[in-house]
Amino acid sequence: MEFTFPFVFAIFLVFSAASTAVAQPQQQFLRCLTAQSNDSASISKLVHSRNSPSYSSILESSIQNLMFDTEATPKPLIIVTPTRASHIQAAVKCSKSNGLQIRTRSGGHDFEGLSYVSQAPFVLIDLVNLRSVDIDVENRVAWVQTGLTVGELYYKIYEKSKTLAFPAASCHSVGLGGYISGGGYGPFFRKYGLAVDNVIDAHVIDVNGRILDRKSMGEDMFWAIRGGAGGNFGIVLDWKLKLVPVPPTVTFFAVKKTLEENAAQLIHQWQLVSPKLPKDVISVVRVAVVNQTYQVSFTGMFLGKSDELVSLMQTSFPELGLVKQLCLETTWIQGLYRGQFPNDSLEYLLNRTWAEKEVFKVKSDYVQEPIPESVFQQIWPKYFNEEEGKYANLLLVPYGGIMDEIPDTQTPFPHRAGNLYKIVYYIGRKQDKNLDFQNYTSWMKRFYDEMTPYVSKNPREVYANYRDLDLGTNNGTGKTSFAEASVWGLGYYKNNFKRLAQVKTLVDPENFFRHEQSIPIVPSINYIEIQRTKADRKMNYPTSTIFPLITLAFLASLSLPWPATSASSPSSVHNFLHCLANKSAPLLESIYTPTNPSFNLVLRSLIRNRRFLTPKTPKPAAIVAPTSVSQVQATVVCARDNGVQIRIRSGGHDYEGLSYRSNVTFIILDMFNLRSIKVDVGKEVAYVQAGATLGELYYIIANASNVHAFPSGVCIGLGTGGHFSGGGYGTLMRKYGLSVDNIFDAQVVDVNGNILTRATMGEDLFWAIRGGGGASFVVIVSWKIKLVRIPKKVTVFDLPFSLEKGATDVAFKWQQVAPKLHEDLFIRLQPMVVNRTILVHVVGFFLGESERLVPLLNQSFPELNLKKADCNETSWMKMFLPPGTPPEALLNRTRGARDFSKNKSDYVKSVISKEGIETIWKLLIELANTTSATVIMQWNPYGGKMGEIPASSPPFPHRSGYLFLVQYIVFWDEGDINVTNHNIERVRYLYERMALFVSKHPREAFLNYRDIDIGSTASDKTNFRDAVVYGSKYFRDNFPRLKRVKAEVDPHNFFKNEQSIPPKLN
Repeated sequence: MEFTFPFVFAIFLVFSAASTAVAQPQQQFLRCLTAQSNDSASISKLVHSRNSPSYSSILESSIQNLMFDTEATPKPLIIVTPTRASHIQAAVKCSKSNGLQIRTRSGGHDFEGLSYVSQAPFVLIDLVNLRSVDIDVENRVAWVQTGLTVGELYYKIYEKSKTLAFPAASCHSVGLGGYISGGGYGPFFRKYGLAVDNVIDAHVIDVNGRILDRKSMGEDMFWAIRGGAGGNFGIVLDWKLKLVPVPPTVTFFAVKKTLEENAAQLIHQWQLVSPKLPKDVISVVRVAVVNQTYQVSFTGMFLGKSDELVSLMQTSFPELGLVKQLCLETTWIQGLYRGQFPNDSLEYLLNRTWAEKEVFKVKSDYVQEPIPESVFQQIWPKYFNEEEGKYANLLLVPYGGIMDEIPDTQTPFPHRAGNLYKIVYYIGRKQDKNLDFQNYTSWMKRFYDEMTPYVSKNPREVYANYRDLDLGTNNGTGKTSFAEASVWGLGYYKNNFKRLAQVKTLVDPENFFRHEQSIPIVPSINYIEIQRTKADRKMNYPTSTIFPLITLAFLASLSLPWPATSASSPSSVHNFLHCLANKSAPLLESIYTPTNPSFNLVLRSLIRNRRFLTPKTPKPAAIVAPTSVSQVQATVVCARDNGVQIRIRSGGHDYEGLSYRSNVTFIILDMFNLRSIKVDVGKEVAYVQAGATLGELYYIIANASNVHAFPSGVCIGLGTGGHFSGGGYGTLMRKYGLSVDNIFDAQVVDVNGNILTRATMGEDLFWAIRGGGGASFVVIVSWKIKLVRIPKKVTVFDLPFSLEKGATDVAFKWQQVAPKLHEDLFIRLQPMVVNRTILVHVVGFFLGESERLVPLLNQSFPELNLKKADCNETSWMKMFLPPGTPPEALLNRTRGARDFSKNKSDYVKSVISKEGIETIWKLLIELANTTSATVIMQWNPYGGKMGEIPASSPPFPHRSGYLFLVQYIVFWDEGDINVTNHNIERVRYLYERMALFVSKHPREAFLNYRDIDIGSTASDKTNFRDAVVYGSKYFRDNFPRLKRVKAEVDPHNFFKNEQSIPPKLN
């Protein structure tokens, strides 16, 4: 029977007296709905009142949490189940005009029921009828309506293609409207990212009832709806999704353990391993009580076959004991739902509801540092042994993979790099009239509180799709302040919360779309700021502007798109640039924004490693290349005052790219314009600006004197700013020590913009910047260095030894001889793989002529059998260049990135046996044979002057007691990400196997050979415990003093990177 609108309207007139207060808005809403619709008879069938026979069944059909299916639960006045966009447009307009709230539901999995419960009179728009799917297999895209469930989407995709999928949830009844709006993770997210990372376009109905696509809504709103959670900005009608390839056969596995079977130890190891596994693997941990036994299940999926998976896991996680018998090879969709449906029928994916509903409570956490094993061994079992714990589950979901590569500002979902895994806490029971669920929620809160020391902090991060009203709620007036909402908002969105509030203010300034944890509008002063920023972007400056024309032209670039890392904070970058214009207008000529034609050229010119020249590499919001110290001061102060991070680059040789990339909004302070060099031969000193390269320094010194030099590196493209501040070693170190051992003074700019010298900065800071890494404390502007005496002629030689010609014997003897040779002699050993075998180059540098060198070396190291014919006598300057190369080649700064590479370092304190050396040769050959890379080691001898300088003067601690420094150099020319990942993993394997032969407790490393693998922190904060890991390896006992200096000169940690010194006293 079809109801006409008059009949539907009559139903509402029989409401009881208790509903009289809302009867008028209801009546007006229904009249409005009819007026807005061209077909009142059609829309009447989609409107359900509380007295409608279908009302309860529709309402309850998508209530997944029975906690919100009680008589006391507030119910909607009206349920609208639209079948087309015009129905939603009408419902929005009519609700708004009649003072009724709207709640929008797609699948009903909102854990706090916010999509269908409200304390205020409200209309529920249930999207159950909007479930169409249009799949384009050839172009790997799909348009899907938001009432569709994940199961329905998977089923439709699998019908079309067995080798395409979409990175969504494993829970089949989740609705795509809310799921994608909140981020959306699932079994593919380590490979392909979140659901929101694979959304191309969308159609949204805004507060004014308009239908907007990506182009018409603008990038701000499109950014906000992809992770800013539903019910905030409008109603999403449909998504355009990017489908992803999957192999026809994937492997699933399950390993179950009890405490007696070392479950606690395995979880502890899992948290170290799982985030570092290849992207094709996801290994999830589930903790629960099964048959009265505390059980830990390690389950996972691998995008490939079982043989490869088992081999991989036996190498990466042998403790788990994964064997082929515990694996299942099948299709991705059948594996995900195996055992969940009757007869494993995939048609069950079309069922929109859970088989068994419960009363439940869910919480979430993010873990950024490994949790101690005692927590898994004692605390967790204690809680699960309680009565309530028998009904609880913990799910540990590993991060890493591509999640580490996507900037945390690319979408509002901020939980990216820096997270090891997510914890999902679940407790639930079947509904029972005698059930007091309060006991179970109390258990959950106690457990959650117990976990506080072990999870993320400031804020304690949570997943927006796992709503938790315990964190805080908005007030019922719709006027919650930004500060009040930040109590929960920062946990969900971190620093993206502010931008979400700004977008909200622009698209829904009256806060129509709201609920207990909706995004608030910002205060009026902030709204004015937003409008002013938009006006600035349109170049609406008054004729009396104080900025010169060059400033206006430059600031016009703010109207164009920013790179991914700065997308969340256009206003902060905008304000930073305005600040620079006020302080130093000429500086604008040296600023390169992404819209500047020279931006990419300047950025790329000093990137030496092609691993960091990919589209996914975070880019700066701007590059500032100051030409004076005052411009450095302005840049530091403006960046500090506007919350923009600085990365400082002098030569770009940072092996991990920390001087030119970050996962937060940042600018590069590029020092290449500050490279003046002044030499005073009479006083044997030189003044060198931090942007000068070693080649430029050597050229200027040599042109001033042929008997002076400076002890520094052999790579002429190195910038003096970073090279010196990290220690700086080279062929003269056994004679004169490191670069930092020969620095008299420095000029720096501190966090307050002050220019300091040794006299004004004090000896502590002067000590710290000479080996502690200048970028942790200040901006190094220039150095005053001590020149050293050298003869007019030096001698160099290069002797190759194959295995057949005694390479092993030479390497064994070299360890015993090289550190004890005369300090005028520096002999480097360079093993490498050539034609699948080992070739060892013995490369020597001698301060003198060959007539003196040959007898000296034949007496100490006769195995080399050095002859005068093997020697090349040259000047100190020319030894850095190939024969016949003009000296002016030293001035070439921009060699660019030639290869993809990975470097590591070690220190050796004890002689490695011949058997050990042979093991190393085998490892090198194995690495070369299993990768496409060139594999080289450099063994650099210590002794001489290095053994005389105390380990605490300056911070560089690797002095007496060391035989040699090892550098691992691996490079390749293939850009495929799988090749890169494989090569890096093999380098790590070599490094692990070398542990037997190198320093221990700690395993030391050289700061200038940056290596993120030995420990790091997030781009935007320094974790003290993580910092101790890498800090002790780089600085040993000097690390506590470095932390104290940092606390004194930069207490708020403005100068920071992923391996910077933290400001901590203890």
